[in-house]
Amino acid sequence: TCHSTPGLNQCCIENSIPIVDLSDGPIFNNQVPKIRPDNSSMGQFGAEYFIDKGYQHFAFYGFFNEPWSQEREKGFREAIQLTGRSCLCFDPSYPKANEPHWEETEEEKIRS
Repeated sequence: TCHSTPGLNQCCIENSIPIVDLSDGPIFNNQVPKIRPDNSSMGQFGAEYFIDKGYQHFAFYGFFNEPWSQEREKGFREAIQLTGRSCLCFDPSYPKANEPHWEETEEEKIRS
């Protein structure tokens, strides 16, 4: 799954279903291995791409209430600043209210 919840993790453990947590969310259960991306490097690579293309003006669009986005912004901004340029940042909140409530459905599928 793309998101992990305590209930989903526990349901998989109870049903002996192998699970690896790939989300950027908090660790819910130490029995579930967690793999996280290097978000700072992602931001840096993004900035380097635009720098290499010859762009002179930069902006980052992210979400202030998401740690993964903050980490990517930091990498992006640092790479831009190393060239002596500045970076505008636009960071509204992540629209969680618009996300579908799929967790319950996933847990129901596992239990059946």
